Amino acid sequence: IDIHDNLMFTADGKQFLWTSEKSGYNHMYLYDISGKEIRQVTRGDWEVSKIYGIDEKKQIIYYQSTEESPLERHVYCIGTDGNGKKKLSLIKGMNDGEFSHDFRFFFATHSDAEAPLAMTLMKTGGAGISVIEDNRAYLEKREEFIHVPKEFFRFVTMDGTELNGWMMKPPAFDRNRKYPVLMYAYGGPGAQTVMNEW
Repeated sequence: IDIHDNLMFTADGKQFLWTSEKSGYNHMYLYDISGKEIRQVTRGDWEVSKIYGIDEKKQIIYYQSTEESPLERHVYCIGTDGNGKKKLSLIKGMNDGEFSHDFRFFFATHSDAEAPLAMTLMKTGGAGISVIEDNRAYLEKREEFIHVPKEFFRFVTMDGTELNGWMMKPPAFDRNRKYPVLMYAYGGPGAQTVMNEW
C-alpha cells in the first residue's frame, strides 16, 4: 500500500481532490464530500507526484508530474474539469514550486545532473521576475577541477523489465582497461534513485 498525503479539500468543504493509482498511474480525481467520484482530472502514462493547491476562484489545480520523463519532474496547472493543461517549468531536470496563497506567483526551483539547485521568482503566467539563487559561484569554481558527468542509460533485466540507470566513469576512461566498480541498486517502492537532478 502506497500511503501518501495528496488530499486537498475545497474551501467550502463540499469537494476534495485525491490521487489514486487505480488507472495504473497516480492521477488526480475530484470527489464530492460523500466520496462519490466527480471526475478523473489528469490521465496518461505518467504520474502526478505532488499537488501544490487549487486556485478556487479560477478553478485551476497546480501540481508536479513525471509527464516529460520518469527521470524528471515538471510543474503544471490544469482546470478542475481536466482541460487547459499548461506546463509552467521550462528547463529539463528536477523542477519544483512553492506558490503564493493567491497562486499569482511561485518560487521555481530547478536542478539537473549538471546544474546545482537554482531558484527563480516566477509569475504563474510564465514570466520570470527575479533570480533568487543560481549557484554561479559553484559552477565557476567547478571549472578548476576534473568534472565527470553522469551518463544515463536504460537496460533490460532477465525478466524483460526495462530500467533506468546512470554511471560516472573515471576521467580519461579507457575502454580497454578494467576498473573497479561501485554499484548501488535499490528495488523497493517509493524511493527513486535514478533522476536527472543534482
